[in-house]
Amino acid sequence: MRSGFLRKVALIATLLPSAQSLLAAHAQPPLSGLPTDDKPHTVTLTWKASPSRVSGYNVNEMRPREVPMLRRKLGIVFQDFRLLEDRTAEENVAFALEVTGARSSTIPARVMRVLTQVGLAAKAQAYPRELSGGEQQRVAIARALVNEPTVLLADEPTGNLDERATRGVFQLLRDINASGTAVVMATHDLDLVRQAPYRVIELQEGALVYDSAVDEQRDQAAAP
Repeated sequence: MRSGFLRKVALIATLLPSAQSLLAAHAQPPLSGLPTDDKPHTVTLTWKASPSRVSGYNVNEMRPREVPMLRRKLGIVFQDFRLLEDRTAEENVAFALEVTGARSSTIPARVMRVLTQVGLAAKAQAYPRELSGGEQQRVAIARALVNEPTVLLADEPTGNLDERATRGVFQLLRDINASGTAVVMATHDLDLVRQAPYRVIELQEGALVYDSAVDEQRDQAAAP
């Protein structure tokens, strides 16, 4: 994964007021795309805010051995789903547990729990090619949730979806947020984020130019 999105999210994540927050970020110009190959990609972050805390870690003072622990507290949803085509929905979700060393005896129940949460328990044995775009994104969200992250980062999660699927995925993210997970969503669909009274920020070239939590209060204070 390229560093562009996470470098911007690093800024956003420091602004979350509490664990139960949904923050929609509107970025101009578009955020960096994801590489098309399947090779691992190293993400290098530059942190300037002080202090910058994410999931209890001060990222300005993190030791190298702490980075993997922080990554396990973050769930990431990609625009292009990033599912393994030769694995079923449940196997894609299970893979996220397997690589983090989860006990094999606990994996089936944990996988089915998150597939049920995203409304895809009946499609557990389906391969990505047998699912619609909206269903594939739900599998990707289940994969991001299965390790019970404190923060869910969603990079244009509705960018490849039609209007109906977009509404469904956005409602799912709202439900996930309501259950106690902080959600940070990057999107260019302002009409989508205006459907709900969530905090919205706008980035230009990586710089914060608008924050509804600050600007709306200022506008209200200035109103006669």
